[in-house]
This record gives sequence, C-alpha cells and structure tokens, in this order.
Amino acid sequence: TSFVKAEELTVYAVVHGGIGDPYWKKVEQGIKDADALFADLKVVYTGPDVFNFEQFMAMLEAAIAPEPAGLLATMTNPEAMDEVLRAAIADGLPVIAIDSPDARPPLEKIPYLSYIGELPYEGGVLAAKQILKEYKPKRAMYGNHHPGAMNIQERGQGFIDVLTEAGLTAEPLDITEDPVQGAEIMLSYLKAHPETDTIFTGNMLQAEALVVRLEEEGIELGKDVKISTFGLTPTTMEMMEQGKIDF
Repeated sequence: TSFVKAEELTVYAVVHGGIGDPYWKKVEQGIKDADALFADLKVVYTGPDVFNFEQFMAMLEAAIAPEPAGLLATMTNPEAMDEVLRAAIADGLPVIAIDSPDARPPLEKIPYLSYIGELPYEGGVLAAKQILKEYKPKRAMYGNHHPGAMNIQERGQGFIDVLTEAGLTAEPLDITEDPVQGAEIMLSYLKAHPETDTIFTGNMLQAEALVVRLEEEGIELGKDVKISTFGLTPTTMEMMEQGKIDF
C-alpha cells in the first residue's frame, strides 16, 4: 500500500486532548499555521473533547484507515498503540510523535521518524529539583489528571523519585481529568494528610481550580501549601504573580 497521494497531501494529527484545553488549543493553532503555509497540504486535527483513551484509539484508527500522507500522534500509551502503529508504519505511513514519546528502550519502542515535545520523566525531575532549591517539603503529592496516559505517569514518577531519593515522602494521586472534581480529591487528600505542604499537578487547569478551592477553605497558598504545575494560561500567570502558584 502506498500512503502518499499525488496533488494534495493529507496529514492527520491525533492527540489525546481534551482538545478544548488551552494547552491543546495552542497545539491546534500551530498545526493550522503550518497548514496555511503550504497550498498542497491539508491537516486534519482531531482528539477527544476530554481525555478518554478509548476514544483516542478509535480516532487514531480512523485517521490511519484512509491511508494519509502522514500522521502526527501523541504516544499516550505506547504498548496499547503498538499493533496499530507498527502495522501502519510497516505499510509506509510516516509517523511523527508529538507531546508524549514512547519512553521504552530504542529496540522496543514504536519506530516513528522523530519526536517533538518534552521528556516527561525529566520534566518531573526538574519540577522536584526546583522545589528542593526553594525549600524542603514535609510531604508532597503529585496529581495525575490523565490516569492511563504514560507520559503523565512518567512525569509524576520523575517528581516522586527525586523527592524520595532526598528522603522525603511523595506519592501520586488519581485526580481525574475534571478540574472541579480534581480539586475536591486533592482537598480530601490534604485533610487526610494535613502535613502535606507541596502539590504538583501535571495540568494548569487543575492547579487553578485547586487554588480557588483551597482559598475557600481558608488555606494560605504559598505558606500552608505550595502548588506547582505544567502549562500556562493568563490565569496561571496571574496566580503566580500573586504567589498562589509557586512555579
């Protein structure tokens, strides 16, 4: 099978989303800007409204089916994506990984052409090192907003490994993809473990919702509890200026 068509080249971009998240809106805009640069290029951007791995896989398979000229995809759970992507790559489909890589050893990972994005484990390591530069936490928690997404899990693992090696208590917590629900789960954790003074979330919307919820409870942010996160919105930046989000 030849995946390259003459005339117009159609490329699919499939992300795990949710595609309404400010982070993914920026990714979408970048893809649209690239699309606009080339008259013979058509990029179809798709992903679940909110993080849902089963929907993501269905969308990935639907993108591969029409034999496009290329595919951009998040390596959200490489083991689960193995069969589908390896077959397509063997058939000649050029694949580039974005946002989240296949972190397995070179001979085991999906043979995509290249990867553009962060190294999630190292991202978590850097976050923990930044905290240790500033202060020594009594207890830390990592809020995982995409359970089942390996990159988000790896980010948390990097964070936890560094703090554990420093002799501190740190653990992951499933906070779901919903920021309102996530804030309640994190608040419950704080009530169960009142010595917790450090929370790191993999998503800025979760951090923002947590700030609002903890303030309602009379918890002093930046003093009683320090919050750090990945990703930026104008609200995140404002909360950082106010000392409500550490970094």
